[in-house]
Amino acid sequence: MLSVLFFMRLTMLKIVKKILKFLNSQSDPVEIAIGVILGLFVALLSPSLFNVIIIFLLALLLNCNFGVFFICAGLFKLITLITDPVGDIIGRFILTRDFLLPLWKAISEIPILTLTSFNNSVIMGNFLIGIFLIPLIWIVTIKSIEFYRKKLMDKVKKFKIVQFLTGADILEGREK
Repeated sequence: MLSVLFFMRLTMLKIVKKILKFLNSQSDPVEIAIGVILGLFVALLSPSLFNVIIIFLLALLLNCNFGVFFICAGLFKLITLITDPVGDIIGRFILTRDFLLPLWKAISEIPILTLTSFNNSVIMGNFLIGIFLIPLIWIVTIKSIEFYRKKLMDKVKKFKIVQFLTGADILEGREK
């Protein structure tokens, strides 16, 4: 039991270290925001392997920050435990609207689109939740990174734990 807790803490420290690395780097906030959004979509649409492959290819094309992409995919996957029931309700609502039935029928007749599993209510609902969250996540991510880099980065770098996690010389600035 104790080793499990140690492993969990060690894993969390590694995640914090990677997040600090991305925040302190010269990475463009847009690249980081794209990584966050695509990580969200991988988490929301992960029951469909085809969708995950398409999102991964999109991440390659858009030149997103892959570290952020993978970290966010893992973190957002925890959130999908909450969003899946809501996604199911939204997806079922959209998929059962009479006026949209011809659209779903047309989509189901296109072989490549059937691989997306958008006829699954959870995947459809989670996709719509993701689309709804894109502007919010985009703005919050970019503004947070800009705020951190302008106002907090120098203060955060002074903490010994941050210096330890980022590999900075803790004794830097002290007389020898």
